[in-house]
Amino acid sequence: MQERDGRLIPDAALEVQRERAVAMHEARNAQLAIARALGVHKNTVCRWLKGWRVAGVAALKAKSAAAVMRPSGCWMPAKPARFNG
Repeated sequence: MQERDGRLIPDAALEVQRERAVAMHEARNAQLAIARALGVHKNTVCRWLKGWRVAGVAALKAKSAAAVMRPSGCWMPAKPARFNG
């Protein structure tokens, strides 16, 4: 089985995939399940979701996606943990 290469997918199709990834994430699907469903790497989904959290819907658009989605790490906590000690 040969995996698809996202670099060969047109920008408009990638934009649709990013929107689908966010919709699946909001429907409580795991990132690995989203990646498998869309045929991309799990790290790609992680970057898409990170861009969406940082810049909102604008990060999903084809022209602005490259500017927002830098591979600087995927895990991003919602809020820092606090200790009552």
